Amino acid sequence: MAGKTRYRKWIVTAVIVASAGVPLFFLDYTELDLKRWISMVLGKTGAMACTVLLMWQFMLGFRPLRSKLIPDLGWGFALHKTVGTAGLGLVALHAVFITSSYVWAGESNPWLLDPGLSSAGWCLRVF
Repeated sequence: MAGKTRYRKWIVTAVIVASAGVPLFFLDYTELDLKRWISMVLGKTGAMACTVLLMWQFMLGFRPLRSKLIPDLGWGFALHKTVGTAGLGLVALHAVFITSSYVWAGESNPWLLDPGLSSAGWCLRVF
């Protein structure tokens, strides 16, 4: 029984990691500037992978489903917390990378209340 549980844990973890990487196939890789391309890919990947991870966190938090996937409820709860922590970190990084993309492009940041102020001007005013 212990071997079967270990195998299930490995499979569930592998499926979570693989499904978080699927959004990479749906990105638009046509940015011309390398710095902006890197920040947009990291920002968009972070947002989409975070969405997948938070869906997994919700499913792992649902006790009847978790007990069917993984008989070890303690390990399932620990996985639930880890997936949530990773998702929260990706949300924060998403905002950082998307804002840096707007700064490097010299475009107006859509989150600003003053649309006439560029992102670089806002960063200089704040910091």
